[in-house]
Amino acid sequence: MNTIDSQQNIQRQPGILVAPATALIVAGVLKIMSVLKFLFIFTGPVGWFFNALFSHLGMLALFHWSALFLAGGATFKLAAAAVVIYGAVEMMHVRRYEWAVAAAIVSIVSGGLLGIGFGIWALVVLLRPEIKATFTSAPNLPSFPALRQSVVLPLAIIAGVLLILAMCLIGFRLAQASFAPASDPAPDPEFRANSGNTPVILPGTIAVGDATKFFKTLAVGPVGKLTLKADRGDIRITGSDQTNLEIRVDRAVRYASDSVAAKILEEERMLLTQDGDDISLTAHEPASLRTHRWRLWKRQPDLEVHYDIIVPRKFTVQAETLGGGVKVANIQAGVNVKTMGGNVDLKNMEGETDGETMGGDIHAIRCTGALRVHTMGGGIDIEKFSGSCLRASTAGGSITAEFLSAPKSDCDLHTMGGNVTARIPKSAAITLDAHTMGGSVTSDLPVQVEGRLHDSSMKGTINGGGPLLKLATMGGSINVRQTSGDGI
Repeated sequence: MNTIDSQQNIQRQPGILVAPATALIVAGVLKIMSVLKFLFIFTGPVGWFFNALFSHLGMLALFHWSALFLAGGATFKLAAAAVVIYGAVEMMHVRRYEWAVAAAIVSIVSGGLLGIGFGIWALVVLLRPEIKATFTSAPNLPSFPALRQSVVLPLAIIAGVLLILAMCLIGFRLAQASFAPASDPAPDPEFRANSGNTPVILPGTIAVGDATKFFKTLAVGPVGKLTLKADRGDIRITGSDQTNLEIRVDRAVRYASDSVAAKILEEERMLLTQDGDDISLTAHEPASLRTHRWRLWKRQPDLEVHYDIIVPRKFTVQAETLGGGVKVANIQAGVNVKTMGGNVDLKNMEGETDGETMGGDIHAIRCTGALRVHTMGGGIDIEKFSGSCLRASTAGGSITAEFLSAPKSDCDLHTMGGNVTARIPKSAAITLDAHTMGGSVTSDLPVQVEGRLHDSSMKGTINGGGPLLKLATMGGSINVRQTSGDGI
């Protein structure tokens, strides 16, 4: 085909190419607008409103981590929008066939109802033999030379990605801040640690220096409260019959020279206060760790901390840590634990118990009080539960719950992306409400069904009915099984 025929062919095709190319540009602009909407929600007045709301509900970390996860999606949308718009411009001017096809495919893959529809439309047009021949034989028309020959577009894409990565980093820091102690508790009269060296520099403040181990015993009554807020570390709290409280802290610095490690250990401030039978322990991140964290070109020093605390059984326990696991056992009073990135293990809980983690699993065994647990990204395993109420939720994992006796009040187990398995005694009298999207509902126990739809839901009573057992999942199946050893 000669140049004159090519130009005539181009003149006959502009409407065919311009319309889907324009549609792709619209799809790309809509993706950019969705990123701007994200910025408005999490940085504008709406973000301040939800930030205050989640803070009031005690779920500030969930808000900040949600912003962090959505920032990753915003990065993908911004890069996809750049490819779609650039390829659509090339398609409109009959240049760079491969970029035009890439724009259509990216528009389909990146999602959105309009984006998928416009991408399919453009791809169908581009795959026509005469359209492909038009691109192959088209002369080099002198339009938009700066866009073709300069590095403006790559730089714009890089700048956008860096912006979103900065948002991710800010979201991560905010999530850390939500778990950090807001302020130091008021100091108590001076006391000393009964370790080998006992450096105490301020009333109520324990400066362990560069020692890697710390131990302290406090005289308390049988009923009291322990509050622990740590910037990092694993926590193990055990109830006992003794009438004192023991605190043992083990510390180690990795990936640092001896001088840097000693400085980090000296800078970590643990504030231990006692007000009667109320004990409070907070730990603050050393400034040296914050300084080194921004040096991304080398391996960062890491401070590992382990808390091992023994309290009277009737103590109320509240513990928070960032990046470590939490284990609590043998407590008769209320327990509330939170962690980010670690697992939660609960054993022999007799009072009301709340456990929350982000990115970790939850395991509870022999809980006889009300139990409420939540995780994002992990699974939940509950064994030998005989408490009054059970509420468990997770996003990204499965839930398994074993009931030793019939629930005494309504229970709720729900997940997104996993299965739900409830094991109950054969003689338990409950009302079952199970629903799934993407799976099926099965039961080993006879259910007097009141309603069922395509094997994805089951509502009815077992042994005449009783407290409500609500089971729900998206993307998984629901199984009601008989408790092992109950006899079939």
